[in-house]
Amino acid sequence: MSVGRVKKSSRLLRFNNNNYIVLHGFQLPKALVQEHHCDLCDRSFRKEYELEKHVKEHITCKIDGCQFTAHPKIIANHVRMQHTTGIFNKIKKLGDPIEINKWIAERKRLV
Repeated sequence: MSVGRVKKSSRLLRFNNNNYIVLHGFQLPKALVQEHHCDLCDRSFRKEYELEKHVKEHITCKIDGCQFTAHPKIIANHVRMQHTTGIFNKIKKLGDPIEINKWIAERKRLV
């Protein structure tokens, strides 16, 4: 198994294709790297303790009773895209079928 050099890696660990993973700019066969993944943040870590450390950094949004939990950087994006735009106030009521139908109708009008 050969290890090929890749020019730049924007993430610690990312998939290049089905057979290789790019780690610190090196292209490695998947078989050489055991991956630990945070689904909420879409980040991968080489070691399990690195993932555990990352998950301990997760916080809960708590704005308007929101229970979204993720890394603070993700929470900042969540607040910007959901709370400041007002989308959260619209979708938080979607447990009721009548509200769901109203939301679908409104979305169709926007398209």
